[in-house]
Amino acid sequence: MTDHCADCHALKFWFRKLEEESAANYQELFENAPMMCVVLENQHGEVVLRDCNALFLSLLGYTRKEVIGRAVSKFYTADSREKMYHEQNLKRIRESTFITAERELVCRDGEIIHTLIQAIPDMDEHGNIIDIRCMFTNISAHKRAQEQLRESNHLLMMILDGICDPLMILDRNMGVLIMNRAAETYTDRDGSQCLGRKCHEIFKSTSRPCAGCCVEQVFGSGCKKQYERAGLMNPDALERVTVYPIREQGYHNWAAIVRVSDITLEQQMKNELIQADKMISLGILVSGVAHEINNPNHLIMSNTPLLIEAWQSSLPVLDRYYRENGDFSLGGLLYSRMREEIPQLFNGIIESSVRIQQIVKDLKNYTRQEEVDMDQAVDLNLVVRNAVRLNQNLIDEKTDYFSLALGSSLPVIRGNRQKLEQVIINLIQNACQAISDRKQGLDITTFLEPDRNCLSFRVKDQGHGIPENLLNRIMNPFFTTRRGQGGTGLGLAVCLNIVTTHGGKIKVASKPGQGAVFTVSLPLNKASKTCLYDQVPGELSGESSSEALL
Repeated sequence: MTDHCADCHALKFWFRKLEEESAANYQELFENAPMMCVVLENQHGEVVLRDCNALFLSLLGYTRKEVIGRAVSKFYTADSREKMYHEQNLKRIRESTFITAERELVCRDGEIIHTLIQAIPDMDEHGNIIDIRCMFTNISAHKRAQEQLRESNHLLMMILDGICDPLMILDRNMGVLIMNRAAETYTDRDGSQCLGRKCHEIFKSTSRPCAGCCVEQVFGSGCKKQYERAGLMNPDALERVTVYPIREQGYHNWAAIVRVSDITLEQQMKNELIQADKMISLGILVSGVAHEINNPNHLIMSNTPLLIEAWQSSLPVLDRYYRENGDFSLGGLLYSRMREEIPQLFNGIIESSVRIQQIVKDLKNYTRQEEVDMDQAVDLNLVVRNAVRLNQNLIDEKTDYFSLALGSSLPVIRGNRQKLEQVIINLIQNACQAISDRKQGLDITTFLEPDRNCLSFRVKDQGHGIPENLLNRIMNPFFTTRRGQGGTGLGLAVCLNIVTTHGGKIKVASKPGQGAVFTVSLPLNKASKTCLYDQVPGELSGESSSEALL
């Protein structure tokens, strides 16, 4: 019996010793833990600190006496307190064995520490909470990294959105990673709805890349590639697509930047520069050719009348010889035939010389860089009336349906009256030449375009029209469809040159069989004041058009 009691006392002693050692070990682990550890308890519905480790005290800058017994919410920021009450943490702890949440702790010096709290309750056998053991992990560095990443992404999107050209970043599977605002406008799609989807499926609803696409080649070669195409969204535009590889650590191409640039205007300006260069060369050539042609042509024109007079003087002698001796040979032909043909030959020589003279004159006028007075006050209605009066016989000869509609109270513009009159005369003559039936009409209109700050006139005919494939060529020097009727191909080129000098533009609209519309728009002087806004007459519906932008 005595031995049994001694064994019980020994067992109790060892159990007590083990409990003491476990408690000591736990306390050592608790104090030396590499994260902030606290023990919380519920006091009258408020969660207070019952214990905390040294790291919690050192990071927050408090003493143990200052924190023990105080509500843990006192060390939270206002946002974290609101989250705690909103999330009902105590209720969640009762319903769960483990919870996590983000909280912001406020240090004594006001510094805020972002933490991830992990809590687990100690329960008695009845399910009542004895205490709550919590571990606060400092995630401030992680939060700062997240904030820096957000700022970097925001800065990147600001830079991309500041670029006027559409930009897209694609992954190796052609999936969209990023689209700038210009790309959203270009595609008329919300970028967030396109992320992760293949670009050709989004924009063209096809399972294969667009024609000419070189994105896959860029991924394979790692080199920038560029190509031009008709506009993807606007086929009338010309686009340059540039694809840049994005490398990871200098060797792995994990994405590509696709940039789409509208080069329609750039190409047009390039063509105009090429054309201007040609015109300079043409001017140099013409100045020499005109001199070389004019000299012999003047000789022909001055000597031909003498030859005609000599022929007419010799006719009585030749006629008397013909009557007395019968027909005879003259220049290899019978005199009876030569007598009829020689006058026609002389007329042909004179007409050809005059034509050569006119061609040389047109060439010199076209290429001459003469100083003209561009500061004249031009009344467009008066200029149009003068041009119509000069062409009235031609108009009356060609059509029974002529109308002249002059805008009311049009402002005066600055320019050269004679040059503008030359443009109108040329357009009227072209319109008359296109009319083949007197029932076909010719309309001339002047009007104001206040939205474009332009003063315009329009010459519209119901003639045979202009084929679509020729619209872009009619302004070129020496291009004419009337070569056999004496056309030189310089009329419209001269018109374009004059309108360009005035800072305006010519728009041509035509549909074969339904006539053509030539509209000349001239910019208003800044000092001009509009008096009456006239409606712009409608153009041909469904026509093809060509613009000479100046």
